[in-house]
Amino acid sequence: MSSTTANKKTYRVALLEIRDQYQTSGEPWPARARDIARWAIAKKLWSPPRELVENKATRDFADALGEEKHYDPQGRQVKTNVAAKLPYIDKHGEKQQGWFWDDIRTASKDHLLESFKQQRTQLVGGGQSLQNQVDSANDNNPNLRGRPIKMLWDLTEEIVHPARELFDGDSA
Repeated sequence: MSSTTANKKTYRVALLEIRDQYQTSGEPWPARARDIARWAIAKKLWSPPRELVENKATRDFADALGEEKHYDPQGRQVKTNVAAKLPYIDKHGEKQQGWFWDDIRTASKDHLLESFKQQRTQLVGGGQSLQNQVDSANDNNPNLRGRPIKMLWDLTEEIVHPARELFDGDSA
């Protein structure tokens, strides 16, 4: 058994022991997991592991960074921060990959190129997934027999003129 498995088992056993204390404390039973958690926190029997707190904070910071926008001098609303997955050496000397954020107004060209390349790859993946859905619906949905949904993949008009509505519901 790996140490990770052992740690998880030990942690789970500790949680079940807290549950046992909850049951014998006179609190209502059966109980919701939330009730047990609130009781355990109030009694200082449980506190979040550091990694859990760091993971939550990481997600919250990434969300905030990804959602921040500003208006550029030309009046376009743009995302302020750009992320790029880049290699780095961790504190143990091991090569890792991680998401690095930078401000679009001051980021290096290399950072911007990597970020934009990765975003484009995500768009292509989304397009491939959407085309698979359209093909499957066209092939398998009896409501589309003889009237398939057609997707056009030249997005120039939508990108250059975003205010125009080009999808009519029957075909794009």
